[in-house]
Amino acid sequence: MTRRPKYACRSCTGRASPCPSATDPGRHAERGHGRACAGQQVRGGCAIGSSTIPNADHLPLYRLAQIYSRQGVVLDRFTLADWVGRAAFELRLVHDALTADLKQSTKLFMDETHAPVLDPGARRTKTGYFWALARDDRPWGGTVPPGVVFTYAPGRGVQYAERILQGFGGILQIDGYAGYNRLIAPGRIGPDIQLAHCWAHARRKLIEITRTGPAPIAEEGVTLIRDLYAIEAEIRGSTSATRLAARQERSAPILASLDHWLQYNWTCPGSVPVMWSGIFASSEIARIHFPSVESPTPRSDAT
Repeated sequence: MTRRPKYACRSCTGRASPCPSATDPGRHAERGHGRACAGQQVRGGCAIGSSTIPNADHLPLYRLAQIYSRQGVVLDRFTLADWVGRAAFELRLVHDALTADLKQSTKLFMDETHAPVLDPGARRTKTGYFWALARDDRPWGGTVPPGVVFTYAPGRGVQYAERILQGFGGILQIDGYAGYNRLIAPGRIGPDIQLAHCWAHARRKLIEITRTGPAPIAEEGVTLIRDLYAIEAEIRGSTSATRLAARQERSAPILASLDHWLQYNWTCPGSVPVMWSGIFASSEIARIHFPSVESPTPRSDAT
């Protein structure tokens, strides 16, 4: 016998309507269908949360499990880890598509940061690395939407950067890590890459010198970089043509003075490091965005 409940408003005298499920017997073909759907919704929501919260909020899975347990949902860390792995597998196509889209750009930014990784059996963590490949052309009026993709690698060797950048040719904005110089080696196979190093990293080395006491040579370099930063603060957000014109007219004389300062004061044997060549190159390209960092007046206690 099938029981089909009817519902009606107690304040009305109209005819009662049958339960919606009564008009669709197929919904009850499988016993416990409602519970199964609810369970799938819970698993789906928890899987999304267990994938985004640890990465976006830097929350370990064991703490996420504690949060769920306070809500009456008991989940083992191994279950959460399995969900994260499955979600990552399903999102791999999105990751690959975003990477391919970024590598079609003419200018990208790349950086790496260490991340602790569980090392089963060692009773400690080991060091892994997340490599970020990013695009953000908004500071110079670009119309291409920004994007960033993270790729895990077990080390910091530049061979991982080469693997990620395979097929990319253009300007690569980087920090002071010397390993990137391999990307412009004469025997390298692949599209040409032009390195544009970071002014903030170059300036930081000079600031460290001024902290140790009077350092007129380093302070002179910081002063020249400060003048460049002042120009960049004025033209930030302008069009590419406006930025290039300002750099050629106003920044070029400062760069010439900085180049003379560097050549005159460089005491190590050999040529000036590749990083400084990339520093000057970044100023000659209108699409390169200077770091949004204020440059203080150089003095012995500068920070």
